[in-house]
Amino acid sequence: MAAVPPAAGPSERIAGVNCNVFLLGVVSFLADTAGEMIYPLIPLFITVTLGAPASVLGLIEGVAESVASLLRVVSGWLADRLGRSKPLVALGYGLAALAKPLLALAPAWPFALIARAVDRTGKGLRGAPRDALIAAWTPEGERGHAFGLCSALVGVTALVASVIAGVLWDRVGPAAPFLYGSIAALLAAAFLWFLLPARTSGASAAS
Repeated sequence: MAAVPPAAGPSERIAGVNCNVFLLGVVSFLADTAGEMIYPLIPLFITVTLGAPASVLGLIEGVAESVASLLRVVSGWLADRLGRSKPLVALGYGLAALAKPLLALAPAWPFALIARAVDRTGKGLRGAPRDALIAAWTPEGERGHAFGLCSALVGVTALVASVIAGVLWDRVGPAAPFLYGSIAALLAAAFLWFLLPARTSGASAAS
């Protein structure tokens, strides 16, 4: 049976939740900020900057979302089989961080298709294992609060990221939202990779 990360004590709590849960919320906030800055601009980028027809845009987004949907099922099953959620979460955020600059540098739509598929692969891989970690690190009576806090941190991004992306596109240039989105995605991966292992110990570090 997989080792379950222990719940944190009172000194390891932030905003009423385990510090690891709060950290995952921050990671999700940064990653979703990156996504929300870039996603609304993808139609413009594909059809205007890269000069692809609308049918190609539909193909790219159809493939990307199909990959994400299928991997949500596979990642949960794989996490259960391996008994380790954290490596899948780290891989998911890492792939998403890699995909953002690849998309910005795409010289033609086939490269954009690959970048979007990589990005959605990361999204699909991390979702279910991340939720499993939140549940494992949270006492049963506090899970609603933990998931609610993480959802709230993610939801904040939708309020501001799209507006910021539009301003950057107009004032700085089409590459600017992709650059800042890439930075946010890389920060999310760095937070997860460097801080999360330091907050776990013993058998739970491999979970």
